[in-house]
Amino acid sequence: MPLISDFIAAAHPAAHGRRAAASTALPQERTVRVNLTVRVPSLDTQAVRRALHRALGDRIDIYTLAVDTRHAVTTLQLQACRGELAALMDAIMAGIPEAEFGAIVSTQDERDLPVLH
Repeated sequence: MPLISDFIAAAHPAAHGRRAAASTALPQERTVRVNLTVRVPSLDTQAVRRALHRALGDRIDIYTLAVDTRHAVTTLQLQACRGELAALMDAIMAGIPEAEFGAIVSTQDERDLPVLH
């Protein structure tokens, strides 16, 4: 399984001493799509959805949402351009500080991912 660093470390603006911005993405990173797993310790899916939309605004793309009632966790699968991951993760950390990040997978590796918009 690829590590987060494989996807964003080299292109992350913080590695070069600047703030994350979509414009720093390399051209090929603007077209490569990935799925980012985000877990939030909450069963209130509506509150998680609202927080996600507040944090990402117009940057939100396609995502799925699943609830694990046994562990009281809502899991999101966000789809984004690889070059925008750093800015996306910064926005999520600022808007949903209790969120934790999981796997980042190329959409080419995903099959039949159901989506919500």
